[in-house]
Amino acid sequence: MPETVAGVEYESLTTHIAPLQLIVSDVWGPAPVTSDGFCYYVAFTDVYTRYTWVYVLKQKSKVLTVFPQFHRQVERVLGCRLQALQSDRGGEFHALKQIVETGLSMLVHATMPLSYWRDTFSTAVYLINRLPSSPLNQFRSTPCTFLGYSPMHKGYRCQDVNSSLSPPSSNLPDPSSPQPLPDQNPSTTFLPHNSYAMVKRNADGTVDRYKARLVAKGFSQHAGLDFRDTFSPVVRAVTIRTVLALAVMKGWSLRQVDVNNAFLNGVLTEKVYMSQPPGFDMVAPNGQQLVCKLNKALYGLRQAPRAWFQTLKHYLVAQLGFRASKADLSLFIRATIESSLLLMAYVNDIIITGSSTNEIDTVVQQLHRQFTLKDMGQLYFFLGVSVHHTSQGLLLSQKKYITDILHKTGMSGASTTPTPMVSTPKLVASDDSPPFADGPLYRSIVGMLQYVCITRPDLSFCVNKLSQYMNAPSEAHWKAVKRVLRYLLGTLDHGLFFSKGQFELVGYSDADWASSVEDRRSTTGYVIYLGSNPIAWCSKKQPVVSRSSSEAEYRSLANCVAELLWVKQLLDELGMSPCQFPVVWCDNTSTMSMAANPTHHARVKHIEIDHHFIREKVLDGTLLVNFVPSDKQVADVLTKPITPKQFATFCRALCVLSSTDFLFQQKELRKPGEC
Repeated sequence: MPETVAGVEYESLTTHIAPLQLIVSDVWGPAPVTSDGFCYYVAFTDVYTRYTWVYVLKQKSKVLTVFPQFHRQVERVLGCRLQALQSDRGGEFHALKQIVETGLSMLVHATMPLSYWRDTFSTAVYLINRLPSSPLNQFRSTPCTFLGYSPMHKGYRCQDVNSSLSPPSSNLPDPSSPQPLPDQNPSTTFLPHNSYAMVKRNADGTVDRYKARLVAKGFSQHAGLDFRDTFSPVVRAVTIRTVLALAVMKGWSLRQVDVNNAFLNGVLTEKVYMSQPPGFDMVAPNGQQLVCKLNKALYGLRQAPRAWFQTLKHYLVAQLGFRASKADLSLFIRATIESSLLLMAYVNDIIITGSSTNEIDTVVQQLHRQFTLKDMGQLYFFLGVSVHHTSQGLLLSQKKYITDILHKTGMSGASTTPTPMVSTPKLVASDDSPPFADGPLYRSIVGMLQYVCITRPDLSFCVNKLSQYMNAPSEAHWKAVKRVLRYLLGTLDHGLFFSKGQFELVGYSDADWASSVEDRRSTTGYVIYLGSNPIAWCSKKQPVVSRSSSEAEYRSLANCVAELLWVKQLLDELGMSPCQFPVVWCDNTSTMSMAANPTHHARVKHIEIDHHFIREKVLDGTLLVNFVPSDKQVADVLTKPITPKQFATFCRALCVLSSTDFLFQQKELRKPGEC
């Protein structure tokens, strides 16, 4: 740690009464980083006026060439001759220290690299030369109260606390800084507050830091009074997977930033009042209780997420040249002839990718100037998902999150199972099984399993099935949940693998007709690939009863086509449309005829009209519907329980792999036309 030596103070025997009687000088350097090729600077300070001149140098020996230039300049400007020059023990060290400390402070505040020290040091000298002289022996200012602005002077009208005079002043602090607290108006509601503490953990579960913040109790707000709109979009999971797949296929780098205390940046448009936090119990002179008027959002306010998103969106669009995607409002695009840049925002977590690493660095620096954030570097952990980079692609896994679920349920030491659900007996709402005693635990675990599905399509069907019994789960349902957990325990290292491949858009659609024992409704299942990477999937109980398997397949096909066209719209916005027409594979020839032939009126007239848009898309050539054998139908795993052998095969087709399975992907399952 640097030290300073306390020396003996010498009292000057000479009194300087005019400029240039004595100039003190010293050289600073070498700098740890060059600035435009300069490594040193020399400072000349006039002892009488304390005015300083600075000249940057590439070499220390250049001082002898700079001094004649300085000599001629000061004598010409000041109109007097330089009488003496002192290069040591004249107070020049203090001047150098003040310049360096001021310049470095400005660099830190502006988040600029050290290579800009030449400009900041020059700015520091400019400011130091214009600072008022230090008061000698006594304070020169008097305490005053701000009254307003003087109509006759350039300054403020102030009231001297010890006098009735109100002289104008131009040296007051900024009156827009923290304002006095308003009185507690009986007709105005104000919010209570609370303190909140949490532990922030890293991807491996270790403690990153401890956080504490003051939050407002937003549940006390009243619609139309202190909040209006509250909706705030977040990037869809499908969009995240699509962009990650694109980055892998294009060879783009992935960057992650985390905005600190993001909601505090949101500007409020409503008048919101809150009680004073502990330790700030101020009252008015008349004893009236004071409250806080919030100018910016606090965590807990209902409109806080929206206020933050609007602030971020305005900065990205107005200042950085991005545009919001029409397909997903939380995806921002900046495309030029030379490069493409994509930014995804999920509240305060931001992923940036693109074809130019330099542009990514520039955007991160610009965001850092506007908001306080942490540059996480290469994407490795996002929304509970670990991102493992390999030479072959990306592996998205949720090992830590799954481990937390296993610990919560006490299943960490259970035996494993090859499939998440058995085919028989089928789960039903009411059976002879007694009700499960801990309904909240059932709902909590199934809800957590739903989040696991964002990287594990192999769980989609069983989790969808278990979600149908949230209201009144039985012991049989809880037993089925534990089987899913045992399956997860055995596949803890598995995740969703993205790799390079042919740039094409392919969908698989399937349905299990009348699979529900209670109401005979069918189950929809589909999966959509970008190249060899699954980016969207669904397992869902259909809302109506289908009269035949063809109808069930037709409804499933409609849902698959709708999602596929949305992905196509997203790719079109990014300027990365596939060269080939999108293809949807179906294993029901009757359904294919219904989609391509509008004359089958009697068989489909009762089907919801919105499902018939498939015909329009097939007829105008927007997409193709082709046949695939049932044993090659990847979406089959999303509609019903299947045998362990079939399940393992389809899991590989869904790219649900462990790190040792990368070389065993069966891509032919996703290209049945080549089988």
